[in-house]
Amino acid sequence: MKNIRLMLALLLTVGFCGLSSCSKEDNIEPVILDNDYLEFEAQGGTQSITFTVNGGDWSAWVKPSEKGDWYSYTPTNGSAGKYTLSVTVEPNIGDSRFVTIEINSNGNYKELYVVQQAAY
Repeated sequence: MKNIRLMLALLLTVGFCGLSSCSKEDNIEPVILDNDYLEFEAQGGTQSITFTVNGGDWSAWVKPSEKGDWYSYTPTNGSAGKYTLSVTVEPNIGDSRFVTIEINSNGNYKELYVVQQAAY
């Protein structure tokens, strides 16, 4: 009788874990940035970050209100995997400026903040 209870408890535990997805994969973030901040001197240049997308296509974009011609980044989209995002900023002759690049995968996103110092 004791063995039957033990076996029943074991079967219920295994069944519950199967229904509720008891796996470590459930805790994996969809988008992981190695760094979420890049700072550039006024003279500009190129810097890179690495990021990982787990399980889905992704795209990088900037809000329309922050669009400008003083920066560029590549790549702009891809599928699941590890990537290097390169950000290039042009020389700055005015005030400090910033842009937020959003990396989005299936509605899950992370933001990369890019700041460039003022010319003076």
